[in-house]
Amino acid sequence: METNIPTLHGLAEELLRIGTSAANGINAGIVIIDSFGLVWFWNRWLEEKSGLTAEAAAGKPFLKLFPELNNSRLASAIDAALKHGLTSLLSQSLNKAPLPLFNK
Repeated sequence: METNIPTLHGLAEELLRIGTSAANGINAGIVIIDSFGLVWFWNRWLEEKSGLTAEAAAGKPFLKLFPELNNSRLASAIDAALKHGLTSLLSQSLNKAPLPLFNK
């Protein structure tokens, strides 16, 4: 009897597939940026609302994709997170639309 034991690489690929599917299935934007501010993941919701495909966003500096965010509260929060590991809460009452998604 042959057993089908998944490899570590196979498990990692399956987890990535499941995570990507879940992130693309929700009704909210998800972007993952690295410590240099480069986009690693851009979900389907963001593709639809921003007009940028995941492929076009991948590897690009997040703030270069939205230059109008320079000197914004969101840009400051991202900078604090990347440089100092700080979390931020951007209240929707003060930041109605932190990303210019619905104007595109």
